[in-house]
Amino acid sequence: MNADATSRPGESRFLSNTGALVVQTVVMTLVTLVQVKLLASFLSRDDFGLFASLRGLSLLLAMLAANGLPAVLVRFLPVQEVYRRSRHAAMLGFGSMVASVVLLAALGLLANVGRGWILAFGTPEMFSAEVTFWFYAVTLGVTLKLVLYGALTGLRRLPAQVALEVTAQIFILGWIVWQRDQLTVALLFRIFGTIHIGTAVVGAPVFLALALRKPVTAVSPVSHDARSGIKMGQYLLWATALSTVALAFTDVDRYLLAHVLALETLALFHIAARVTRLANRMLSVPTIAFQPEVTRLDAEGRSVEHMSRIFIKFNSMIAIWLTLPIVLFSREIIVMVASTEYIEASPVLVLLAVSLPLTTVTAPITSVMKATDQVRGALTCDLVWMLLYVGLILLLGTSFGLIGVGVAQLSASFGQLVVALRLSRLPFGFGFVGGLYARLVIAGGISVIPIIVVLAVGPEASSNADLALRLTLFAAGSVAYRKLVQLFRVFTNDERDALLAMLRKHGAGVVGRILVAGS
Repeated sequence: MNADATSRPGESRFLSNTGALVVQTVVMTLVTLVQVKLLASFLSRDDFGLFASLRGLSLLLAMLAANGLPAVLVRFLPVQEVYRRSRHAAMLGFGSMVASVVLLAALGLLANVGRGWILAFGTPEMFSAEVTFWFYAVTLGVTLKLVLYGALTGLRRLPAQVALEVTAQIFILGWIVWQRDQLTVALLFRIFGTIHIGTAVVGAPVFLALALRKPVTAVSPVSHDARSGIKMGQYLLWATALSTVALAFTDVDRYLLAHVLALETLALFHIAARVTRLANRMLSVPTIAFQPEVTRLDAEGRSVEHMSRIFIKFNSMIAIWLTLPIVLFSREIIVMVASTEYIEASPVLVLLAVSLPLTTVTAPITSVMKATDQVRGALTCDLVWMLLYVGLILLLGTSFGLIGVGVAQLSASFGQLVVALRLSRLPFGFGFVGGLYARLVIAGGISVIPIIVVLAVGPEASSNADLALRLTLFAAGSVAYRKLVQLFRVFTNDERDALLAMLRKHGAGVVGRILVAGS
């Protein structure tokens, strides 16, 4: 963000990687919206809930099989680039894929032994031989993709990852559209399993080719640290624990919720959670590209404080702007994404959306921890989130249903942020975050007052004219929000200039002028 953060000796790919991820996010958002709409329209709520719960179980096994290896690759492949050890990078990535498959086979055997207990939320008729076969095919494909994408992120070659994932999701969507009238849980798993495995088969040689490409850094090779293998082993231990805890942040919670909620109620939660996941995916785009850049700066002995401060401010500004329409248009969003049959998901969608700004601050802080060998601190933050979320789901989910699950996620996000601020070495305390969000929330609240008035005095059933009015008011409110952010001086002059300079350098000057010019 300052001159130190964006100039050589190492070549920064932060903006190019972020740009690639923005493209992926836009495409994936559209694909996901269409996919969810199709599943909500052509599956019963019970089947939709069953599909979501089994997808969660599949992801659980895949992440356990990946065993922290994606995080190791993100952490150490950028260092191999600094060392110019391309063959070592290729071996590390390929060996991680092999190891994950071996571990998945062992987990599959264990899962088969405990099948009755693991699948206690359904009836035996739901889990036919065809469903079981394609369930494991999906799990294998997801496992390989987790490791593969970790390797590509570590190489800071995210455009390749974007191309693979976008192509895969388009093929999945096309197949679903083609056979939408015959959709069953078994067919869906066949579709996902075939495409996921195909993506991994195509992506593995792409990784090897990129890993073996001659480095283009402008500095002399850094002398190799003889203890790097020991450091990697130590990091793997913490990364394994971290990835285990991170299970709670993924769709794995659908599997847990299947034991707490009825499958048709789980379908409601899945719709709301999918909407906020899309918003969170947009917010996480820079964070994914941010961690390997922090690793590079740290390996070169340079400070990440200035970059992190601007990053948190910019992402927080966007988070508030994304949260407001989800809260104000929650019912309309549910109907657009699914149908009126899922309108009961609106209240939990509001609760999940309110947690977005909290995770927006936590994510870059824990990314810095992971990138600078503070894995223990990152693990503690995620462990707090997992314990609070799982504990409150079991405590509140059975009694209060969807609302209890929403409260559980909001409470877990707040608790995680508090712990992250306490453990981080970055000089960002409660005063910095509190002051930042006080200004952003006030700015956002003032900008949408006209919409709140319309909601308060208007009819309960929204007409097209009423919706058009509120959308127009939100567009005007977005301009007002930008002006208020400038008025409240969220960015200092130095921070604004550094951010604009970096965006202009990478061809995104227009974005900078629209969002932060004059702030």
